[in-house]
Amino acid sequence: MNRLRILLSCSLILISVICFAGGNTPIKNKNIKGKEDKSLLLEADNSFKFGSHTSALYAYQKLLEKYPDELLLKYKIGICYLKQSDEYANAENYLKQVYETRPNTTDLSFYLGSALHYNLKFDEAILFLNQHLKESPSNERKKQVVRLIENCNNGKELMENPIEAKIYNLGLPVNTNEDEYVPVISSDESVLIFTYRGNKSTGGLMDESLNSDFQFGQYFEDVFISHKVEEIWSEPVSIGTNINGTNHDASIAISNDGQKLFIYRHTKKDKGDLFVSNLVGEVWSEPERLKGNINSKDWEGSASLSSDEKLIYFSSERPGGYGGKDLYTAEISKKGTWDNIKNMGPTINTSFDEDAPFIHPDGTILHFSSKGHNSMGGFDIFVSEINKEQRWSKPQNLGYPINTADDDIFYVLTADGKRGYYASGKPGGMGKKDIYVVEPGLLLKKTVLMLVKGNVTIDDEPMYAEIMVASGMKEKGTYHSNEISGKYLVNLPAGLIYTITYKVEGFEPKSETINTTYLDSFIEKVIDVKFYTEDFVAKLPVSDTETIIETITEVETETKQIVETETIAIVNSEVMTFDQILEKYGNIVTDGLIYKVQIGAYRMPENFVYKHLVEFGKVETLMLEDKIERFTLGNFSTLKEADMLKMKIIAKGGLTTDSFVTAIYNGKRIFLEDLIKVNFKP
Repeated sequence: MNRLRILLSCSLILISVICFAGGNTPIKNKNIKGKEDKSLLLEADNSFKFGSHTSALYAYQKLLEKYPDELLLKYKIGICYLKQSDEYANAENYLKQVYETRPNTTDLSFYLGSALHYNLKFDEAILFLNQHLKESPSNERKKQVVRLIENCNNGKELMENPIEAKIYNLGLPVNTNEDEYVPVISSDESVLIFTYRGNKSTGGLMDESLNSDFQFGQYFEDVFISHKVEEIWSEPVSIGTNINGTNHDASIAISNDGQKLFIYRHTKKDKGDLFVSNLVGEVWSEPERLKGNINSKDWEGSASLSSDEKLIYFSSERPGGYGGKDLYTAEISKKGTWDNIKNMGPTINTSFDEDAPFIHPDGTILHFSSKGHNSMGGFDIFVSEINKEQRWSKPQNLGYPINTADDDIFYVLTADGKRGYYASGKPGGMGKKDIYVVEPGLLLKKTVLMLVKGNVTIDDEPMYAEIMVASGMKEKGTYHSNEISGKYLVNLPAGLIYTITYKVEGFEPKSETINTTYLDSFIEKVIDVKFYTEDFVAKLPVSDTETIIETITEVETETKQIVETETIAIVNSEVMTFDQILEKYGNIVTDGLIYKVQIGAYRMPENFVYKHLVEFGKVETLMLEDKIERFTLGNFSTLKEADMLKMKIIAKGGLTTDSFVTAIYNGKRIFLEDLIKVNFKP
């Protein structure tokens, strides 16, 4: 079984003469004659039988050009189109042509009802599906039809109350006329990894035994990667031969920091298992099968990792569940194995399939796809929230037009909740399956979270560091910076005071204390951690080793903004950060000393927009000798009070996300390094 097969609504096996479950009159070949044409028909039927519907369709259409009145061909072409999510309109068209001539063909009511359902013509679909129920279908078919009618009724209700969101195809270069699905993204939306199936797949067209087969073969799944550069996704490339082989290799999840990639692999030895690959510098390692009881003898095919990397949500077909595919959780043990497997229970799981879980970095919001609940057809995307008693709420359908009558699945979110990414075969796409974007992505509630990221360096060169997060005496997670880029990323759910400790071999650890108890929205905080050797510091000018370095960088924007940032400090050879200064000096009150939040600095200020900050009071301006006009808010007696306003301003977004605290003493600006020298008592 492979990942794409779960996206097909039903399996149709056809032969040259089609007999109907409830009928006694088959459609027979009346006109196709001649050795070559009969041979082409047999070839088309064999292609269809082995699942190569594109090849079968091509042959049927070629024959139809010669035999335009042959109902057998139209019928087969209509069912071939039902296998292609971007061709449901054509399926309806061909099947209706058959219906106009042979309306009593029993299975035709089922196939035509299915096509109308896919095309969101629910009332008409229900008529044909009810007709099919009168034609004595098999018990299995009857269950399928009853569920399709339920889907139609769900669809009618959902379409009467469409959700308000912007939905768009991600487009080139990510989407093509091939299959792109299962998008996974890093929390900061800098990396997109997805599953691809098409002419770039390793091995080309192959049969189930991995032998080349240009006639009846299919493309196998590979993993591709793209990076966001200046808000544009780069041309996707294969993630590398360590991951992509001739078998099915599919991306299913990525850690928040983008350095652990979870892979689905299907081989002759198993029905599909979960693997993990680690980003070592710039290369993804050979995937290793997850250890513990998380993998079984049955299919495991989707997963999502919690932000603290201690819990995995995954889908499995193992016995003992509520339906075919159920959602489970697994905890990591001290030995590094994934055990303590728990079914997520009947609130989430149904007698139908549940798949593609995604746990938001805040740990409270779960998105997943289900064929049950009030799905309008195939997999729909649902959302559930966990409460204080650790119980999941009744799943809510994300609604139309995110969900359609076909499969809508693999929904993932950015940490800030501004965008959601998912896969769909909805009409109007570029290929059979495309990746779509939803804005806003988080519809249930707003995101309350702090994303901390930055770079770790030694003597200004990128370096690997172990990064430990704790709250009080409780360890909350262990991470690391990339050994090539020095980049790291950590998500901190709101409500706690955290300590982040950075450890680099040969140096004393450095710590940051971060308070998230006041958070009421999403905030991204950049902390660059710089380690220096004594030899490096000795070579610096004396002024650099005794003062805080405050940088001014010009950013090329329409408003010509000057960005002044709080950065790492070097005081008496000791590296300090703004958070460390805040912790030590944040509550000191001194006569004549006030603090303001600088929201912008411009040489050309006429285009600076700050209407979104009106709730915080009057904006003041200040022009210094450098001819740069500075905009400030607030008037506080302590550094900590000013910092709290700064965080609220940053959360508002816009052009003020680089806001920082500045000090004024007796009407003149004073730098923090000068205050530190006198213990904030000038």
